[in-house]
Amino acid sequence: MTYAQAQSHIDNLLDKTGTAYFTSTEKNQFIDLAVMEYTKNLINTLESDAQSMEKIAPLVVKSASLSQSSGSITLPTDTPVYHILRAYTATNDYSVNIMGYGEYASAKNDPYHKADTKNPIGLLKGGNLDVLGNTENVYIEYIKVPVLSDEGTVSGSTQYLGGYDLNSSEEIVNIAVRKMMLSLEDPRYQLQVNELTAEKR
Repeated sequence: MTYAQAQSHIDNLLDKTGTAYFTSTEKNQFIDLAVMEYTKNLINTLESDAQSMEKIAPLVVKSASLSQSSGSITLPTDTPVYHILRAYTATNDYSVNIMGYGEYASAKNDPYHKADTKNPIGLLKGGNLDVLGNTENVYIEYIKVPVLSDEGTVSGSTQYLGGYDLNSSEEIVNIAVRKMMLSLEDPRYQLQVNELTAEKR
């Protein structure tokens, strides 16, 4: 489903409720909010719901072999990283345990459980992944940043909602409509729109 088709579908759904008119730009902003909510919901249920992985599959990417420089790897920028599913060494397939800052700092200074070749640890720092314990190249499997309404194209000249397939697009439209209807009652939804617009600049 393209953004144009989604807007038409939204019009049909909103007409049934007699909802106030939204501009094309506003509809795209709500669709973008819905894309991000949908993506976050899928990520949060990856371990508990097998269908979540099936739905998010169009956004899953495996990187090329990424080399380390002084223990740090530059993450891909052509298809930017939104969420890392797995990181592992290129030669021996050792998993890199990616930690939060506090956990990483503790593990780094723990004399009894030091990171080593078979048990490397990692820390995300901006556009980089720091790796401790192993100097091999690394592959990462990750969810890329969803395509939003003012970015690039998918499938030739046609832009699909977030890069998802048709079934997901239907769910995204329903989320967008819910947000649009709620926005008429709660001004805090406009804050969400403004925040998303600022993030895309």
